[in-house]
Amino acid sequence: MIHYRAKSLRIKTSKMTRPQQKPSAPQPATIALVNPLYKPNIGGIENSIYYLSQELKARGYVPIIITSDATYDPVDKLPHFEEKYGVKIYRFKSPRNPFRKIIRIFRFTSKIKELNEKYKFTLVISRHQESTISAYIAGIKNVCFIPPAITRKQGNTGRKGLKRFFSPRAFIESYLDVLAVRFASSIFVF
Repeated sequence: MIHYRAKSLRIKTSKMTRPQQKPSAPQPATIALVNPLYKPNIGGIENSIYYLSQELKARGYVPIIITSDATYDPVDKLPHFEEKYGVKIYRFKSPRNPFRKIIRIFRFTSKIKELNEKYKFTLVISRHQESTISAYIAGIKNVCFIPPAITRKQGNTGRKGLKRFFSPRAFIESYLDVLAVRFASSIFVF
């Protein structure tokens, strides 16, 4: 009989009621826009990053720009953080040596990892192969690559004939293009 009572006194947790919690308001998605250059530098990619950030902000997203402190004006010093046009801009120190592409990939990767821990990016939009590769290395799964151009077909106007296709710089640029296309989760062209 005692055995029966113990069995009948068990409380099933599935029937217990818990106090209702109010659902929290959904947080807006944070989207990182990454490119080696940004304003005050003037260019098509820099402008597209600016207009993408403004459109994302208008649609309720939180855009974060990650770029380097490189500028066309050697006297101009850009801050490592600023909020401009309602968008947070983070910059890392840009290398000025022959190995700048490799160093920039490592610095981009470090900055993307650091900021992803803070903001939990829903998406990373990249306008350059270095930043696409860096986002992939940083562990970002959702990377949208908007290539500025195919490097093999542009930027070698000073060389003639086959030399422009077989130069070490052209080879490295083409290889980085291939890696960026492979590592991106989606590619858009406009």
